[in-house]
Amino acid sequence: MEWWQQRVHPEDAANSSLNMMPSVTGKTSFEAEFRIRHAHGHWVHACDRGHIVRDEKGTPVRVVGSTQNISERKRLELALRENN
Repeated sequence: MEWWQQRVHPEDAANSSLNMMPSVTGKTSFEAEFRIRHAHGHWVHACDRGHIVRDEKGTPVRVVGSTQNISERKRLELALRENN
């Protein structure tokens, strides 16, 4: 968690955490969009989706998911808004 907190954009940190927290406290899936610092230092838009795998007692034991770079989609969405 510390690794993630050090890299997510400060303006997106609280919102992203809130989107994922319900999955840890009972729900089985989550989705969050946020900006995160790329290894080369610039910001990229990301979409994080996952599923919580629980044991027979309902305790989270694993997270299965993916993070996708959605910067191009965000750029196109902004261009569409500006053209309307």
